[in-house]
Amino acid sequence: MTDFSTQDTPQPPKESCIPKIDALWFCYSPVHQFTQYYRFGTVDDCFGHWSRLWDCLKQRTKYADLVRGRKEPQHPLWKLRTKEQATEFWEKEFGHLDKPGKAPPRKSEFSLNTEL
Repeated sequence: MTDFSTQDTPQPPKESCIPKIDALWFCYSPVHQFTQYYRFGTVDDCFGHWSRLWDCLKQRTKYADLVRGRKEPQHPLWKLRTKEQATEFWEKEFGHLDKPGKAPPRKSEFSLNTEL
């Protein structure tokens, strides 16, 4: 059986670029620009925020390229079985439903009562 918890290559943590976009958006806000002008006498060009956002987007694209080349592991649910294996699996998983004394539901229990 395949162990899905281990991978051949370690996956880098999925970093969201949303905080980088928010920081860039705030950098262009009048509040930030006036503060920078008041403190330092120049407006902020936000170059650092652009480069951090660009690096984040490049990293996500690079990771997507690596993932595209990797074959996705298949879940064992979709494994083909022989008739004997399927029967054994069915009995193990659903055999308790066929216990004597428990009658299957009658057809009338599932039909809608249209006669009023």
